[in-house]
Amino acid sequence: FQAVADAVSRQTRQMITAADCRAVELPPHLRMMLRVVGDEGTVAEGRDHAAILGRSREAWAERVRADRSQRVWAEWPTNAERIEPPEALQDNGGGVVRVTCPDAASAVWLHRFGCRRLVGLGLLSEVDTLLGHLPDAPRVSVLHLTVPDAPPLAAELAAVIAEADGTPAACTTRDELGLRLDRARGELADRLGRAVSAYARALEARQAAELRLADGPAGDVSRQDMHFQLAQLIHAGTLRSIEWERLLRLSAYVRGIGIRLDRLRSAGAAKDAASMRQVLPHWQRCIAAARDDERLGRYRPAVRAYRWAIEEYRLTLFAPGLAQRGAASTKRLDELAARLG
Repeated sequence: FQAVADAVSRQTRQMITAADCRAVELPPHLRMMLRVVGDEGTVAEGRDHAAILGRSREAWAERVRADRSQRVWAEWPTNAERIEPPEALQDNGGGVVRVTCPDAASAVWLHRFGCRRLVGLGLLSEVDTLLGHLPDAPRVSVLHLTVPDAPPLAAELAAVIAEADGTPAACTTRDELGLRLDRARGELADRLGRAVSAYARALEARQAAELRLADGPAGDVSRQDMHFQLAQLIHAGTLRSIEWERLLRLSAYVRGIGIRLDRLRSAGAAKDAASMRQVLPHWQRCIAAARDDERLGRYRPAVRAYRWAIEEYRLTLFAPGLAQRGAASTKRLDELAARLG
């Protein structure tokens, strides 16, 4: 339905949603044939979209279970901040591995995501069950498939939910991890509902923004900047790397692109370019710092803080109605940039 909605939207220049198309009764021979392809070939195929979604979810769950059984940690690391060289549990997508880090800050940062993956694996079967009863779940599952190389949704949601009540970085023993898991189970339904809703809003805003960005001149520098921003916000690793509080803000950052397009049309390219010039030096510095960290195998929380402050600053410039008061300013960005050295 989404493909049909996108095609009709492009032809009519009106926003048509998948729900609009779903409401129209079509004879079976006009229903779209869907094929879900995995690493080992076709997972599901046919015109019954609900059944295909169910079979696909079962296949993803089996894949996650297989990954979980193959990738386990051998032993809990000692306090990541004190031993030399520092060690941490690292999230590798399907499980965790014990790794040596170049510095204590990197170890603490990696350990945070490793611990939340472990809690997420403990929540996975319950998340799978709950997803079948959430009204937004089918919509989010379909939209999630439009993200290139998207990993299994349930496992990613389970992991990010694991830090809803604070960072798991303090988990330095198995007992602490068990307590974290128990706390996460206590509010799991509410947290999952909030996560699914937040991710659904972000994915829908992404599709709307992509549709509008495609309907414009290819050489438009402002649109190129928005394309790049959108690609950095939602990609295959978004749920794996995003913090809980940022997931709840994600749709605001994406919707800001749509508002920027409206302002670009009404206020003109010159004003948009002037605002963009205030952001680009920070954006380029942040990207350079992130690439250096990737090359050196280190993780600096200061880079992440800088990256999200830039997103908040974009909102103050291009979509002030969505900006959080006091979340970002040129002074704040300069201070965060200075921390990078």
